[in-house]
Amino acid sequence: MIKMVKRLGLPETGRRREVLLEMLDERHIEYHIETGRGLHNIIIPARVPAEQRTIFCAHYDMFPGGSRGYVDNAGALAVLLTLLGDGLPPEVEVLFSDGEEMAAAGSKFYVSKHEPPNLAINLDVIGPAGVIYCECSSAVPDPLCCFLEHATLPAHFPPSDALIFCSKSPTISFSTGPDGGFSHAVWQLMAMMHGGPLDNRLDQIDTGTLNSMVVLLRRLMAEGFTQVSHRSA
Repeated sequence: MIKMVKRLGLPETGRRREVLLEMLDERHIEYHIETGRGLHNIIIPARVPAEQRTIFCAHYDMFPGGSRGYVDNAGALAVLLTLLGDGLPPEVEVLFSDGEEMAAAGSKFYVSKHEPPNLAINLDVIGPAGVIYCECSSAVPDPLCCFLEHATLPAHFPPSDALIFCSKSPTISFSTGPDGGFSHAVWQLMAMMHGGPLDNRLDQIDTGTLNSMVVLLRRLMAEGFTQVSHRSA
């Protein structure tokens, strides 16, 4: 996956979008681009009724000013590309959102155009070595929260695409970073995101951590958590 991250590490959002689309084409993955408000969301649609789908979301734009965005957010893109290459169950829809660094403009645009999903899973800042951190919205049911409590460490993330989805759907957010608790890790992560000095360094991406994120998402799907209805009646 590190080769994917390196390939996606480009200092301009439009160019990253072109390379991301090339990588989808190389894997023969069907997608469509939803445009509006100056945004270009890339969607690999689910194959079930809209209210039954689970969204895996990762933003592909980077902080303006020349950041290559290896940590924020090429690592997450590589994780989802890996899962797409393996094949996803019919209920899973993938959203590569634009404009997250502009007050989550892409996810706001998406939510305005689509029925709320059964479940939203957001990946942001994936790849720094250490552990997987997770935050569940209050609407995520107990069995799923319990599963994640045994596989991740708790966190309280700054606003991102997840904040937009959680107003409509149960939402799970993932990041990775140094062990020792999120209040400790966040200070190190700040230098790796939003165009920070370490966001331009490929050596901040750990292959083992990327693989752990892939394994966890595969477990979520295998356990049926992406199929079960998580929305209130």
